Amino acid sequence: MNKILYSFSLILIISFYAGDMLAQYDTSVVSGVTIKVPVKEKKKNSYIFLTGGFQNPTWYKVPVIPEFPVNMVIKGSSVKASGWFAGFGIMKKSKKHFEVGLLADFYKTTIPVAYSGQRATGEWVTTQTPDSSSFTDVFTTDMKRVSEVISIRASVRYKIPVGKIQFWGGIAPGTYSCKVYFPEGAFDKSQKTYVQTTAGISFQTGINFIVRDKLGKDMLRFTFYSDFSSPKIEEKMAGLIKPDWIYKNTDRNYAISPVRFGFAIGFH
Repeated sequence: MNKILYSFSLILIISFYAGDMLAQYDTSVVSGVTIKVPVKEKKKNSYIFLTGGFQNPTWYKVPVIPEFPVNMVIKGSSVKASGWFAGFGIMKKSKKHFEVGLLADFYKTTIPVAYSGQRATGEWVTTQTPDSSSFTDVFTTDMKRVSEVISIRASVRYKIPVGKIQFWGGIAPGTYSCKVYFPEGAFDKSQKTYVQTTAGISFQTGINFIVRDKLGKDMLRFTFYSDFSSPKIEEKMAGLIKPDWIYKNTDRNYAISPVRFGFAIGFH
């Protein structure tokens, strides 16, 4: 009888300690099951975009204007003209409301200064002719003033998000590589060209419309924006219209229109 009680007591003691050990066993380990810790996906914080837009009409001083101008706004020796631009850029978003990036744009403006079968006139002509005439000889081809500018700018923007919309403003300092030339005819790329590279800073404001996927990640953005300010350049060249005529614009013209309006499509 004592042996039976001793054996029963021994079984109870072993069972108690075995249960206590199992209770302290790491419950996070399950036999035959592999637990995978999810890896945090790296968030994209940059995007590229394509731009295009309109240069608001502004005044440009020209050496001559057509004798009989058509659909032109003229004041003295200046013509009011518009233009267009296109480009691309890349921006990197920060954890705050700021983003920084790089912009590259091409601008072009074309102004007729003489028509085939007509003379051209201007105050500058008077200083170049012995008889102080304000008219040139009759042109056999059309002549235009063409301005082409390539700008490379850094950009810093501050965004104010409102749902899927972002309002923003920023500054963009950079360089402007300018070329002004006066070709005659449809294909003449004559040497009557002035080239200058200058620095400048512009100011931008805009509004972004964000398109997101089902997980809330940015996919596309559509931007309407305005761009302000432009440096000025001094145009000077020899041999314009006649070999011995020298043109110099001491009043200087804007490299591009100081007011521009654009549209951009961004890809994340």
